[in-house]
Amino acid sequence: MGTRRSGKPVSRIAFCSVPEEGHFYAAFGLARTLAARGHRTAFFAVPDYEPLVAAHGFEFHPILEHVRPKGSTPLSTTAAKRGPGVRDSALARLREDGQRLKETYDYWQNDGLRPVVEEFAPELALVDHQLGGAALAFYRYRIPVVLLSTTLPRTDDDPAIPPLDTALLPARTRWERWVVRRAWQRRRWSARLGRKLATLAGVDLDVLRLMRRLARAVGYPVDQIDASALFRPALNFPELVLCPEVFDFPRPRRPGRVYVEAGIDSGRAAPSFPLERLDPGKPLILCALGSQCHRYHYSRRVLRAVAGALAGLTGYQAVIATGRDLDPREFEGSPNVLAVNWMPQTELLQKAVLMISHGGLASVKECVYFGVPVIVFPLTRDQPGNGARVVYHGLGAMAAPRSATPEGVRALIRRVLAPPYPQRVRAMSEAFRRVEESDLAVRTIENLMSDYRPPGVL
Repeated sequence: MGTRRSGKPVSRIAFCSVPEEGHFYAAFGLARTLAARGHRTAFFAVPDYEPLVAAHGFEFHPILEHVRPKGSTPLSTTAAKRGPGVRDSALARLREDGQRLKETYDYWQNDGLRPVVEEFAPELALVDHQLGGAALAFYRYRIPVVLLSTTLPRTDDDPAIPPLDTALLPARTRWERWVVRRAWQRRRWSARLGRKLATLAGVDLDVLRLMRRLARAVGYPVDQIDASALFRPALNFPELVLCPEVFDFPRPRRPGRVYVEAGIDSGRAAPSFPLERLDPGKPLILCALGSQCHRYHYSRRVLRAVAGALAGLTGYQAVIATGRDLDPREFEGSPNVLAVNWMPQTELLQKAVLMISHGGLASVKECVYFGVPVIVFPLTRDQPGNGARVVYHGLGAMAAPRSATPEGVRALIRRVLAPPYPQRVRAMSEAFRRVEESDLAVRTIENLMSDYRPPGVL
């Protein structure tokens, strides 16, 4: 173990993130804070993410190289441009997912993580909550594991709290509780049906079976795998939810789960941006639908509706970020609309009066932190649930992407810029900043490292 300049021991902490940009950005803020405290941090990830991690100043160790070789992820130019007009069939994509799932669990099962663990010798693993296999792989070496939840909780803790992939609000009446219960039942039926259809197509997507097999191999208590969690089974490790609790719906406390600060990474690497094209005399409205927006059918519709709406609001200016694979020129056409592939979001939020977002938790947290009201057009996954919390707390509005029109977006902009939304988001911003200043995540991690008890150990 190394030493800090203060003489205290330096801890080696490994981050293991889902191979999507948003998950890395969610972890960078915490990693930077831990490094500032004298801990040595490194990211374990598939090879395509080495440039992103290095650009933000962190150590990188490649894993799963044969499962996700260079050029195979959406981050890669090679993967993004597979050829003109190339479109995989749904069955082909399903088979590819099944093969990749099998190869990934084979990697964990066959001790594939050992070389990088021996090289870095981590004393703690902070593993994205979606990577149950990786968490079990670290557990094999009795390395303390803490799950990082880059989304709000997905487990069925309370019959009044709806699934995170719905726009439902917490149930108060008997009828609303029935609606929420039915929503959970539909999710479970849908998951079972999906697995059965995949099996009929010759594809094995049974994550629970693979996870139980791996748990037996590494000595993890199989009875502590929660099969009721939304999207994928959950493990009984300590969990840090990377969001202040005040933003979630009120729900019962769950042992081992700690809500921490938002982890806003204002020091992250920013893309080049023509700031000189902005008019400091005009209020600024931002629009971004996330790094994966090109994958979703309604993204173009929303971006076009926003561009059209702002063309009719000449007293404002807008920056629209299209992501890697959509052409910004498609959404420019008005002198007060600037379209780019990427924008320095945290920098521009400090100048903005409104954000139009897909509802990814990282983006919503940044809006709240900087006191910016938000309009959410949820595209997939947890985004409807994040939008529901925006509505519940009065921080903005939510609308269906398929219904986006310039007139509708213009009406939403006018509505959310008016009281009480700006006042409510400023109050929530103050709560976020108080939590941010507390360094709760770091203190929790350091306490866990000293008092850690593996699952199944008294």
